[in-house]
Amino acid sequence: MTNLPLSHQILNAARDASGGDIARAIRWYRTEPIIPLEYKTAERLVAEGRADDVLRAMRRRADEDSQLIPR
Repeated sequence: MTNLPLSHQILNAARDASGGDIARAIRWYRTEPIIPLEYKTAERLVAEGRADDVLRAMRRRADEDSQLIPR
């Protein structure tokens, strides 16, 4: 997975977190603010060069068994 662009890694992780629903993952990536990351969307953070922050936030949520991708 590390040779994929970071945005693809994020979308793949979001798809996995959403039970395989790529449409829901894309919607989250584009529109859902990530509260611990200044209420910015994953898409905005990637554009700002902060993809690693998004991946860390996703891992932290997974470790906490908390839902990052809304249903």
